[in-house]
Amino acid sequence: MFPLSAAIDAIHAGTYAKVDLGEVNGTIFVNTASIGAYTDFVAIREKYEHRIGKPLAAVVAAARTLGRGKAVRVRVEDLDGDTVDAKFSLLFIGNGRYEPRGFAPVHRAALDDSRLDLRVLGVTRLASRARVVLDLFTGRMARNKRYQQFSDAEYHLELPDGPYRIARDGELGEQIDRLDARVLPRALTVITPARRKKR
Repeated sequence: MFPLSAAIDAIHAGTYAKVDLGEVNGTIFVNTASIGAYTDFVAIREKYEHRIGKPLAAVVAAARTLGRGKAVRVRVEDLDGDTVDAKFSLLFIGNGRYEPRGFAPVHRAALDDSRLDLRVLGVTRLASRARVVLDLFTGRMARNKRYQQFSDAEYHLELPDGPYRIARDGELGEQIDRLDARVLPRALTVITPARRKKR
């Protein structure tokens, strides 16, 4: 933990920047929001990643979480006004576009791109679960037909079989049967470290 004096020095030496915030159903999140088994997925991955590395830990986490419980059904109206139903096991919303593609996002290139990163993984059968675990292990998750990724400023999804528990920034929140997510561009002021001079 940094001493108070170091924090004060950082404030004096640093510069101010504006970064985006995310919002789901009127409540703010800084990094991520999720429904389904994604919270369990992250907790298990973090438990093992220091011992076996993040890629292999993601495989272990997927094997333990996918297929648990029932799939979450989502209903959305497309651009033509037609209603589309789909099922997913994991749903991830990132504040900003995360890298790499696939279901183990690690970092963001920018914190002010005014986008929400929506990633959905649908696994409803044992065979599809096995294929997802294999694709995670071999690095081909982004090409799996059960995985979808979108980037937009807002999303509006109905959860007709809900309510389901939502998590924001790893903390469990309320039960919801509708998801309204949007980005709040440059809504948070942060202090960034001073750039080190090149020698």
